Amino acid sequence: MKFTKFFVLIILSSLIIASNALATTYYVSKGGSNSNRGASVSEPWATLNYAASHISTGDIVVVRSGIYKENISINVKNVTFENYPGEQPILDWDFEGPGGKKNYTAMISVVADGVTVKGFEVRESTGTGISVYGKDGGTANNVTIKNCKIHDTWYPAFRILDGADNCTVEDCEIYKGSYVMSNCSVPFNASICRAEGWGDPATIQINNCAYATFRRCVIRDGYNEGFDIDRYSSNTTVEYCQIYGHPAVQLYICSSNNQIIRYNIIYGTNTNENGQNGYGPGIYINNEDNWKLSNVENFIVYGNCIANTARNFWVASQYVGGEYHRVSKVYAYNNTFIEARGTSNISQVNVLFNDKVGDGHIFVNNIIWQTEGSIGFSPNRDIITSDYNLWSKEPVDKLKGAHDPPYAVPNILKTTDWKNLYGGEITGSEFSLQKSSPAIDKGIALTDSYDWLIDTDVSNWVNKEFILKSQKINGTGWEIGADIYCLYPTSPPIHSDLLPPSNLKIISEE
Repeated sequence: MKFTKFFVLIILSSLIIASNALATTYYVSKGGSNSNRGASVSEPWATLNYAASHISTGDIVVVRSGIYKENISINVKNVTFENYPGEQPILDWDFEGPGGKKNYTAMISVVADGVTVKGFEVRESTGTGISVYGKDGGTANNVTIKNCKIHDTWYPAFRILDGADNCTVEDCEIYKGSYVMSNCSVPFNASICRAEGWGDPATIQINNCAYATFRRCVIRDGYNEGFDIDRYSSNTTVEYCQIYGHPAVQLYICSSNNQIIRYNIIYGTNTNENGQNGYGPGIYINNEDNWKLSNVENFIVYGNCIANTARNFWVASQYVGGEYHRVSKVYAYNNTFIEARGTSNISQVNVLFNDKVGDGHIFVNNIIWQTEGSIGFSPNRDIITSDYNLWSKEPVDKLKGAHDPPYAVPNILKTTDWKNLYGGEITGSEFSLQKSSPAIDKGIALTDSYDWLIDTDVSNWVNKEFILKSQKINGTGWEIGADIYCLYPTSPPIHSDLLPPSNLKIISEE
């Protein structure tokens, strides 16, 4: 009997090995033919659609350079579509694809688990550029989108929707999404856009999905909202990204829970690539009435550098049916907020916690620098613990902390002209504390796990690598602010498994 079981195990193992061995690499080229075998670089197929319908689990499709005027649906599990080394294939509809404009059809639809797409340029879609979602009740979990350029799309350039959890988007440039919004005479007036048949207004949109990660991406120059973490989503991480140049809002978190936003550069531009003013609010956390969530909570926001937006950090709620839909437990620490500018319909406030937004907020170790307008406002001390922040001038009483250092300009590397920014010119080093900064050694240490993060994280803003400065560089204490400075390491330590602090709290000096 033991021998029989052992023999069965050998057979099963052999079948698994044989199955893996059957995985094939196929090639697609503009000079190919769909009558070819496809399984060698000398006999490639001609179209991505043919490849998508003739592959099996585990296969790899390698695509040569050229412009492919087609859209594809990837519905086979654990397959990879990637560029041929040193080449970039382009999917381009010229806004003339199937169905014409105002069509949600994506140029690449990922509707299966374990799919990887990397090295493509996707542009001028009549709908979305790339969409990841569970089709007909199925799933599209554990999908990876990497090293792609997605831009100039009629609807959102990139979407993750229902049925797509644990997706990762890395090293992508995503821009000029939701061109439909250019038809709206007032970008902030959604009713005008709806009347003109608008779709969703963001360059990136995620809905009703969990554990999405966006890392080292550039999200820029959209026609309305930039990055929209939308209804019923949870556990999204956005890290080491540049987000700038969006007219309505740079990063909008709406009616969702448990989000981590860390080590991003977010800023407004006086004009964006579309000729619009690109200084919508920086990070805006809201609980909209449309989605009927009475409370959303647990937002961890740290290490971000935000400048020149209408409001750099804004936590709000909406009044529905006689009550406020709450936003609770926003933990914002070691961020740098510089020179909010306001707009004709948004008052000039750098940091704002709206009335009755919810409670349990922590606002600690942040730099807030503002020369005009209000530097910070919260109507109720009971909803927020605010302390150890460096304010350039006096905030409202509710945001003052017993351990705040004296009001002062933070003395960072860039000292002027923060309200005259253009796309791509901020690298992160501009936010670095100088030796005489009043923010040095004036913060409060949070936890050992947080200290580990500060000492070792790496980003690649503006195609270079930046290490976050160790708290031990300038002194023995804890710095206030994000404090990013530039090194050029030959072998940087890259950590992809970062976790938020396990025990974020204020540590008493008593």
